[in-house]
Amino acid sequence: MEQFVGLDISQVMTHLCVIDGKGKKVWQGKCLTNPKDIAETIRTQAPMATLIGMETGALSPWLWHGLKGMGLPAVCVDARHAHGALSMQINKTDANDAHGIAQMMRTSFFKEVTVKSMNSYRLRTLLGARAQLVSVRTDLKNQVRGVLKTFGFLLSQSVEKGFEAKVHQSVAGSPMLQRMVTPLMEVLRSVQEQVKALDKLLEEYACQNTTCSNLITIPGIGVVTAVAFTAAVDDPGRFKKSSSVGAYFGLTSRRHQSG
Repeated sequence: MEQFVGLDISQVMTHLCVIDGKGKKVWQGKCLTNPKDIAETIRTQAPMATLIGMETGALSPWLWHGLKGMGLPAVCVDARHAHGALSMQINKTDANDAHGIAQMMRTSFFKEVTVKSMNSYRLRTLLGARAQLVSVRTDLKNQVRGVLKTFGFLLSQSVEKGFEAKVHQSVAGSPMLQRMVTPLMEVLRSVQEQVKALDKLLEEYACQNTTCSNLITIPGIGVVTAVAFTAAVDDPGRFKKSSSVGAYFGLTSRRHQSG
């Protein structure tokens, strides 16, 4: 007998719903949100599970890889698609959402999302951390420029190299400005060091990865772009043809027709 399982995931508890091939509810309950507890619950309550559905979210990669590693038929569905289907319910609760996802599994009314490898997620986390620090660095420089501009010291936006020296030169004759700017410059110096540390990690990975090394040979492609592209594509085999990669990155126009 076929059984279909829907998971509604939250940070602490996950609601589960098991239905049979005719859509009849077999079991409903909840367990702790971790792959081991979820797998044990499914094997106990749905030993004949055909599909196990969950929505995309922050915890879905960890749970999906954990369940797949235990041999369970886990499927990750597009959260926007799931929201459209579940919004037809009168009462929205975690238990009802789990039941709705289980019904989506039974009717195959869902859009499966490819879950990238954990290595890809690690690279994306590294790139995200670097982007955040670069943004903080830019904000700090703009803050220093704004403070000095008030007192008639203008630093060009193009000034990058020697920025700290030019700032100290500008405030040399004003002890109060020095005391105001010094904390900002110390934080900026620390952020710059951390950006360089992350850049070194990216360079080390790019040198060891054949795909990244080949991409860097293309004019205009640097380490960050090569690593970002590699992490986003992850498995090239999931694309049937090369032109599909452009569409995946949104480089093709959309079409909306009615009537």
